[in-house]
Amino acid sequence: MSSSWSALKFELLADGATNWGTNTNSNIGTAIQQAIGGKANVTISSASQSLTLTDTTALQDARALYLNLTGTPGSPAVLNVPAVEKPYIVYNNTTGGFAVTVKVSGQTGVSVPNGKVMVLYDNGTDVVDAITHLSSLTLGAPLPLASGGTGTTSSTGSGSVVLSTSPTLITPALGTPSAAVLTNATNLPLSSGVIGTLPVANGGTGQTTYTNGQLLIGNTTGNTLNKATLTAGTGITITNGNGSITVAGADAQPTTKGDVWGYQTDDNLGPGGGQTAYGQYALNNSNVLTNQPNTATAFGAGAMTSITSGSLRNYDYLDDANTAVGYRSMYGRATGATRVRYNVAIGAETLYNAAGAYNIAIGTSAGGVATTGEGNVMIGTFCPGPTSGGSNNLILYNGYTLPVNPVFSISSQNNRIVMGTTAVTNAYVQVAWTVVSDARDKTNIQPLARGLSFIEKLKPITYQFKKSREDKTPHGPLRAGFLAQDIVPLELDGPLVIDVEDKERLRLQSDALIPILVNAVKELSEQVKALQAKLANV
Repeated sequence: MSSSWSALKFELLADGATNWGTNTNSNIGTAIQQAIGGKANVTISSASQSLTLTDTTALQDARALYLNLTGTPGSPAVLNVPAVEKPYIVYNNTTGGFAVTVKVSGQTGVSVPNGKVMVLYDNGTDVVDAITHLSSLTLGAPLPLASGGTGTTSSTGSGSVVLSTSPTLITPALGTPSAAVLTNATNLPLSSGVIGTLPVANGGTGQTTYTNGQLLIGNTTGNTLNKATLTAGTGITITNGNGSITVAGADAQPTTKGDVWGYQTDDNLGPGGGQTAYGQYALNNSNVLTNQPNTATAFGAGAMTSITSGSLRNYDYLDDANTAVGYRSMYGRATGATRVRYNVAIGAETLYNAAGAYNIAIGTSAGGVATTGEGNVMIGTFCPGPTSGGSNNLILYNGYTLPVNPVFSISSQNNRIVMGTTAVTNAYVQVAWTVVSDARDKTNIQPLARGLSFIEKLKPITYQFKKSREDKTPHGPLRAGFLAQDIVPLELDGPLVIDVEDKERLRLQSDALIPILVNAVKELSEQVKALQAKLANV
């Protein structure tokens, strides 16, 4: 069966696909990496142009998260993107001052002003604004009048009105009122010229006293102004001062460390730059590198929450270029881990206690118990990793239905491939394994001494597996084979047929029986020839 392709052109490998490891690395290291944190430079050279996706895991502009638009369009331009659900961060960096509309062909899209960066979302039908509400916002400069602001950060005088310039105020001529009590028509003192509190109906407030932070709020009942104070909310603090109100985001975000989105996202980072964090508590309290810049990409609530907590955070370049996608993926650092970099964790709580480098974990809780090993690939729900520093291992495991155990538990072993669990009943492949047997790759070559006498001592049986050591319920079909404990005493010259590395779970290496059977056949052939020779002389 041939492979197929996802909407973002990740290759969906079929059972038995060739170059499985290479294609998987291309999927994860190129296609997925580009989709979740990649940047593409797109030259806008005409009034309308399009980005497309093709069936390849190679870098494609339409798959990248960040689009840097350059070039000189000469007029307002249109950039058509595929009708595929994904986010885009678009920077209109073109020359000429023209806007670029990003949209799906035939749709309306969103216009990105020249020199601006916008966060957009392709919903599969058209491109829309990805963010329509912010719980808090800190501006780096005064909001201009054209955008509804005042254009200034301060004012002078008690209760003064903020003016854009310094106008000349002219003393008004009040004339001679027909009926009024005035003591000074040029400078009317309300304390002596007005009896009582000036009501709202006469342009007053109806109030005489206030506490710190109180505001006047209109009330249609009675046409009055009521005193009220602001109330703090989630992520927002209110500080009422003497003639002032301070409104602040409790989780104000850094502005020089990368792209951060979500409640307490990227909080308490060190001075390192280049981080991308999406989701509640993502990269929270991570303190990524005190002394050097680094890159980290965290998507999902709690992703990389405390990846570099503890004394290790003063090391240079230890926690660089990690990618975590999923709830609490790469949540914290394993005890004793001194090198956490270039790891990829996809799925909830993958690489939960991060350790080592160049590890890949895909699936819920995959690699959750991995320690300091490097270069391991762990795929599947609850897929365990090496527990004592094993490296360069490939583990395929599905622990969705518990309890199950791996067919081999890796601790400090290196260069192992482990597939499946003790719950597996059948394994299918179209053709037999092709095993390296080149003499140039072998050493310590000796004739095999085992033959007919060894085969005669074997005790073939039929059997079924138990569900577990504790549960003797038959599991899977009836099989033919041997008991490892019957063969171990026969291997006085060393284990060839039985793998005794794991004393708690002995394993049969059935391919080792083939050369022994060949020797047995040869011995039987010699016996037949001898009998034939005797019969010929009778």
